[in-house]
Amino acid sequence: MEETKLEKVNDRLYHEPYKDGKPFKWEKKLRFISITLTEIRTALTLDIERSETEIRLFEKERPPEEEDQTYSQELYWKITGTGNIDWRDRIGLIKKDGTRSARNELFETVEITLRAMPDSVKERGYGSLGHDDGTHSKRHRGPYVWVQLYVPKTEFDRVRDELVSGRLNRLALGVHLDTFESEVDSTLREPDMRMTAYIEEDSYTNRAYLSWLEASRSIKSERVPETVPDSPRELFETEGFHEQKLNYFGTWLIGIEQGFTQLGTGLYKAFWIFIIVYLAYKGLAWLLNWPA
Repeated sequence: MEETKLEKVNDRLYHEPYKDGKPFKWEKKLRFISITLTEIRTALTLDIERSETEIRLFEKERPPEEEDQTYSQELYWKITGTGNIDWRDRIGLIKKDGTRSARNELFETVEITLRAMPDSVKERGYGSLGHDDGTHSKRHRGPYVWVQLYVPKTEFDRVRDELVSGRLNRLALGVHLDTFESEVDSTLREPDMRMTAYIEEDSYTNRAYLSWLEASRSIKSERVPETVPDSPRELFETEGFHEQKLNYFGTWLIGIEQGFTQLGTGLYKAFWIFIIVYLAYKGLAWLLNWPA
């Protein structure tokens, strides 16, 4: 069955043709998703812009004279990572021909970038959501979705410091993304059902708002092994705490001492048994006049 193509009405509305000429609406709205970051990275970045290195479309556009040359630079921190979309939600594409992503082309991960914004504009600040085909990316072998978000500087600096120090190593985000969804799916979908939100192919101006951020630390169990080495050689080849080795070595020496004690006791008993048996034999031989 041929897929129905969406017809673009304006930047925030598509129509899906339906019988009797009444289409279904695909409206662009802010929709909430939660994301858990993995492979978190912090980076201090310096960006430099010069008039001499600007990209020019036409050869006749010559660099300005020396007195008109411009230079600007920006040094800033950023936090990046790959984000797994929670609750089985996904992001799809509305392609340029009006078709939509196939099921195996839906995105369940996004590339996240967090940057600081001045506290004075935090009420008006927002980020962006976009799609890239990955052609010019060194890290990605195919298309990917990215989200850039802005965090008030005071809070950003605190989260960054905790990540850099190693005290925290996990980030979870709640974000509202400007995306499309069919009015049918939006109406029939229960709160606990999977949502597939769509953005336009190669778009990069979709708004993204950070709603909450949770930084935490994942603690792995680091229990000391309870197994005891089977031999003295294994004792010194086993990785573990130094105290464990010393304790086992002391136990091993005590075992040797106890072994010698038990051996000595056994020889002592055997000696007296031999004497008693010998004397009993001699006495019996004397009484019966046996040759001794």
